[in-house]
Amino acid sequence: MEIARLLLLFLIALSLCYTFLATYFTRSFFKKKRQEEVEPEPQWPPVSIIKPVAGVEKSTLENFMSFCDQDYPHYEIVFSLSGKQDPAISLIEELKKNFPDREIRWTIGNPNRGSNYKVGNLIEAVRNAKYDILAISDSDMQVGRDYLREVIAIFLRGKAGLVTCLYRGTHLDNFLTGLQALSIQTDFIPRSPLPV
Repeated sequence: MEIARLLLLFLIALSLCYTFLATYFTRSFFKKKRQEEVEPEPQWPPVSIIKPVAGVEKSTLENFMSFCDQDYPHYEIVFSLSGKQDPAISLIEELKKNFPDREIRWTIGNPNRGSNYKVGNLIEAVRNAKYDILAISDSDMQVGRDYLREVIAIFLRGKAGLVTCLYRGTHLDNFLTGLQALSIQTDFIPRSPLPV
């Protein structure tokens, strides 16, 4: 009886040792694999954000601020205005005070804008951009803090020369803005080119 009890204790101890060793080696295996899969932090290239502006809307300052607060190491924002009387100038100057470490400036678009007013308005801003990578977005766009990292990461993979972002209507103040948002979600997005 005593031998059976000792044998049973030995087998229990052996199975516990096996369980602990198996757990240890399994954890070590997957931990090592996770460490190998972690990619090094990429070298984020500097970016010029170009924003054509014509006038001010209710959420213009909030929209602009979302671009000033990006989690991205080095970028500038160049606002392209249609004239020196544009009320957005005072908002841009306010941004410069609120974000002193951010490169923010504005330019006045060329009076000879061609057939597309917005594209004509962008020409001067693109000429004044410091960096090769351009992120162009309308003044009514608002983005999250990871916007630039998400967009530029696609370039860094080396398979894209142009990136576009889908957007959606969020300010549903009344029936008309609700219809506009519905139009964006049901018309714009399905017709947008999606990556293959």
